Amino acid sequence: MVVFFQILVATKEGVSGLDRKYVDSMRSIGASERDIIREAVIPAALPSCFTALRIVTGTSISVLFFAETFAGSSGLGYMIMNAWNWGQYVQIYVGIVAMSFLGISLYGFFTFLERRSCRWMVQEEEEGAGRLWEKMVTYAQMIKLSHSVFALPFGLAALVVLNADYPISAETLLWIIVAIIGARSAAMGFNRVIDARYDGRNPRTAKRHIPSGAISAREATLFGIFSAVVFVGAAAMLSFTCFILSFPVLAVLIGYSYTKRFTAASHLVLGLSIGLMPLGASVAVTGTITLAPAVLSLALSTYIAGFDILYACQDIEFDLREGLRSIPSRLGVVPALLISIGLHVISIASLTSLYWLLPLSIVYLICMAVVAGLFVIEHLLVRPSDLSHINVAFFDVNSVISVMVFVSVALGAFLI
Repeated sequence: MVVFFQILVATKEGVSGLDRKYVDSMRSIGASERDIIREAVIPAALPSCFTALRIVTGTSISVLFFAETFAGSSGLGYMIMNAWNWGQYVQIYVGIVAMSFLGISLYGFFTFLERRSCRWMVQEEEEGAGRLWEKMVTYAQMIKLSHSVFALPFGLAALVVLNADYPISAETLLWIIVAIIGARSAAMGFNRVIDARYDGRNPRTAKRHIPSGAISAREATLFGIFSAVVFVGAAAMLSFTCFILSFPVLAVLIGYSYTKRFTAASHLVLGLSIGLMPLGASVAVTGTITLAPAVLSLALSTYIAGFDILYACQDIEFDLREGLRSIPSRLGVVPALLISIGLHVISIASLTSLYWLLPLSIVYLICMAVVAGLFVIEHLLVRPSDLSHINVAFFDVNSVISVMVFVSVALGAFLI
């Protein structure tokens, strides 16, 4: 009854919107009232009817929630409120996710029925779906989804290490991956908004999505907020400790974007923010920080900071002109490259030390020799007199290094 009249009014509006000339045309060729209802009135009413059904899905679930909460002794609403009273936050999120899934399923069901019943609208919907897909691709490009290959292998390597003593369930693995995706998407989304005015003035970044108008600052902000909610929700599904720690982690991830305004050590902050990934995996699986993931975190932090310094060498003139801080703009290219080399030496040393901290086969050391060689190649490509190969070092070599780290840990652990 709560939603009946909403559907009734919407259906009436659909019928009222039927152009009278269609009815007159059908009568002029001898159509009966039954034919008019079947061929004109019902088709005119169906789109409005299905639109109303999709809209009232949310209303129905809200009413269901309140009814189960205040007048029931079972159901999702009752479970959520009971969990709230007992401080069982994981059950709260399970209930919320279940209700969301119910709403999405009903919405999808009504959409399916509409596509089957209103076939003349399928072409328009397919065009809309195409635009939606293009928008999703645009968002993925905005947050540089492909760059996940730089850090994600370190997180997965931490899970391989932890799994030896703390078997990881499929559910835990799922929520860790969701948390990683949510955290990275939130960080990149807010970074694009915070740096939009500088990106627009920098020739190298002027074609990014917000300066070019492909995505508005408002859209990117909403995307960042949504990603942050996903991250916090996934953390809550892992444990209450992860839920509490998700907020300071978000502060670090978002706060990094402001650091270039006041410190040249912004590269180290970036390394720290991304380097939290193995530590987060450790807390999610064990409830605390263990030694091996901490070493992986150090390796990841110095690895990221080192190649971010290399990448910043392209923007020395722009940073000086805009008053932005970076190690290359403050110290010059040669000292910056030496600092980058030092950070990468720490990174490879940290990774190599895992051989003595964990039960890993000799294959791990062989793989580390390959990784060390890749670091050497990266720094040979970028020279003070020739920065033209920075993109090759940044994208190609670094992606191979990251994947090799995961492969090294996996082979070292499984071939012991």
